[in-house]
Amino acid sequence: MTLRINSPSDLVTIGTGSLPCRHDDSTLRPERRPRPIGEGPEMAVVVGYGGIDCDEFGRILVRFH
Repeated sequence: MTLRINSPSDLVTIGTGSLPCRHDDSTLRPERRPRPIGEGPEMAVVVGYGGIDCDEFGRILVRFH
């Protein structure tokens, strides 16, 4: 598509340019990136109130570096 803007007298062209368009069936969101995969071990510190606190499922709270 070409956009052309003319002056009121149609004698002088003020500017021309191109305007990219998209199809109606295309999406407006970016492509999905693959989920990052952690390769190798990761370091973390156990953080809790006064030591290792477990919940009812036996899980502990950790903070990753």
